[in-house]
Amino acid sequence: MRGKLMAYRIGKALGLFSLSRFLTRRKLRILAYHGAELCDEGRFSPSMFIRADTLAARIELLRRRYPVLPLGEAVRRLKDGTLPPCAVAITIDDGFHSTAAIAVPLLRAAGLPATVYVTTYYVQRDVPVFRLAMQYCFWKTRSALLDIAKLGTGEGTVALDTDAGKFEIAWELINYGELHLDEKGRTTLLEATAAQLGVDLAPLLHHRFLHLMTPEEVRAAASTIDVQLHTHRHRFPDDPLQVRAEIEENRKALAPLVHRPLVHLCYPSGFWSKAFFPALAAAGIETATTCEGGLNGPDIHPYALQRFFDGEHITALEFEAELSGFPELLRVIASWLGRARPRVHIDEADRRRGYPAGHGRTVLERCAPTKVPA
Repeated sequence: MRGKLMAYRIGKALGLFSLSRFLTRRKLRILAYHGAELCDEGRFSPSMFIRADTLAARIELLRRRYPVLPLGEAVRRLKDGTLPPCAVAITIDDGFHSTAAIAVPLLRAAGLPATVYVTTYYVQRDVPVFRLAMQYCFWKTRSALLDIAKLGTGEGTVALDTDAGKFEIAWELINYGELHLDEKGRTTLLEATAAQLGVDLAPLLHHRFLHLMTPEEVRAAASTIDVQLHTHRHRFPDDPLQVRAEIEENRKALAPLVHRPLVHLCYPSGFWSKAFFPALAAAGIETATTCEGGLNGPDIHPYALQRFFDGEHITALEFEAELSGFPELLRVIASWLGRARPRVHIDEADRRRGYPAGHGRTVLERCAPTKVPA
């Protein structure tokens, strides 16, 4: 990290940010966010939850220095050669309650468009995202032991004296809940686990910082920003017919709330393959965004759009560098030198995304350590 920041400081001082902006001016920058911080979830997962003041500063920088376009318009103009120099599109994944509470008002006040990809399983259920809530409890606890026998998921007592140990047992409970329990059973398991860990769930439930938007919040947000598709259960099956079914179920849930065409998709957890492009076309999808890092040139496939994930873990200098295109310039130089193009880093926060898989087999290996059987 220190080396990268030093390179950015030197590059900016030498005028390379301005040069990069010029050299990459015809490429589309797509920013990606998840949730905003309402309580302490930004410390729990800084790559997923950004502070309101940090987000406000980002939005102000964009408002002053970059043309920000709706995603669909930006991609069309990228293809027909009318894209303004250094144009930006803003995307927000999942549809957390904090998007409605914080991000949408900030965007509205600045007059900036954005696309929010909403996965609808938890929109239809007034409960926190099980995976996130369970991991939050293990992050929050100061308990050293957990009696899993009292939870009915195993035998004996396990030590919680290391982060690795907490992570392992958290995922054992998540997998058990998703494989064997319905939503009511998962809620009971979460409450029993939190009680043993000494974690008060009241703030989590009151502030709804690990909930998705309600249908009413989705409807209100859609009057200001572009609400689009993110699959129903936040999964991307390995069968084209199941992919089509996930998209249609997501679309069916959103259609009564969103009075515009639902034609833009974000791959859940970034899992995508060219093999599914025909299924996306058959489902009427016009664009699809990935978790791959980089700028988008006119030759980019509309089903393989690249993005930069911003969050509380990203410094102001890194954000400025990414918008300028300087890291893209470094990637090009690296490729000229024969080195492999860097892939977007997937950290443990990415494992927290992904929701109960329902029927069918999930391929969200970054979101869960085990597959859900058919």
